[in-house]
Amino acid sequence: MSRGKKLTDSKIRVIVNLKEKNTSISEISRVIGRSLCAVLSYLKSRENYGKKHPGEHPKATTERQQRAILRVASNSSLTARQIVAEAGVHTNIRNVQRIIKRAKHLQRRKLQKKPPLTNRHKAAREYFAERHLQWKKSGEKLSFQMKNVSI
Repeated sequence: MSRGKKLTDSKIRVIVNLKEKNTSISEISRVIGRSLCAVLSYLKSRENYGKKHPGEHPKATTERQQRAILRVASNSSLTARQIVAEAGVHTNIRNVQRIIKRAKHLQRRKLQKKPPLTNRHKAAREYFAERHLQWKKSGEKLSFQMKNVSI
């Protein structure tokens, strides 16, 4: 539901004057031509009337905690859970992911999963390197000496 217009300074002065004379709230609302709720809301909180309140939840982390998270996250391949543990911050893992994502100076990508090299792969690489180190140019054809290497 939308809010009505804020009371003007002249109407606020009329409300204060009439209230000092012990006029009823319904009479005040009729005189100034505004609703009963508008008059009540002003009288309940005169110093805070018209001020906007953000209406949001308190933040889960402070600026200091966010800096600690970003410091640990920069130039590392740690997971969000590991970052929380190392930074010493007690917050939700999703909050950490959100903080890192919002940081413009960090680019985090998921590491590609590749299997480690097996002994067979290592032997094949060594064989390839040895074979290509011994290449000799003879005319237009390239020739190389084959070694007996078992793979």
